[in-house]
Amino acid sequence: MEEGSDGGGMMNSEMLSAMLEGMPLRQMMSFIPGVKKEDLMNFVKLLKTAEDNYE
Repeated sequence: MEEGSDGGGMMNSEMLSAMLEGMPLRQMMSFIPGVKKEDLMNFVKLLKTAEDNYE
């Protein structure tokens, strides 16, 4: 029976990853407890900085 629950957990993990991949950042505030707008704005700034440094 453990195989079934492992497979189900794996599928749930894959589904969650797929949902998060296509999710706009602002939706993370309602989907993930504790995420605040300020956190997302800081994350966006970090991404922009990383992108600028990559070029």
